[in-house]
Amino acid sequence: MVLLLFIFILLAFISDVKRSLIPNVLTGSAAAAGVVYHSVFDRWDGFLYSMIGLIAGFLLLLILYLFRAIGAGDVKLFAAVGAMMGAGFVWQSMMYSLVYAGLIGFLLLIFRKKVSETVGKMAGWLFSIIALKSFSMIKNAKEQELMQFPFMYAVAPGIMTAWYYSLL
Repeated sequence: MVLLLFIFILLAFISDVKRSLIPNVLTGSAAAAGVVYHSVFDRWDGFLYSMIGLIAGFLLLLILYLFRAIGAGDVKLFAAVGAMMGAGFVWQSMMYSLVYAGLIGFLLLIFRKKVSETVGKMAGWLFSIIALKSFSMIKNAKEQELMQFPFMYAVAPGIMTAWYYSLL
């Protein structure tokens, strides 16, 4: 299943970087392969393991999608990863991917020389929330220009890191 996971992530990475799209046929096929594999080898327990992983991956990333931090393809990708590797693996993959995304974002801020501007905005948001108990600045933040990059830049190393630590 790990080899299939790596092939799936490679194809999703290429597609996301080139077209900013992770095809439904790719995520659907990977999810189905995970469910079928676990069902065949572990019967009912395998089916439950795979479905719980699928649901966990979907729900965890759905939260980020609702905040417009990621696209719908990323949500389906993590659902497929969950179906193939289980809920624990998908949780670890998500956490590592978020750490890598933060690092990539910070490096982009440094490269684009926008660190002080961004820190100033974030300080304003925090002051507004904590001291003034006002969330109006967060609403205005949605209208500001966002720095974006394909989430797969963070997902690929996040999944590799989760897999590496699963071997220990």
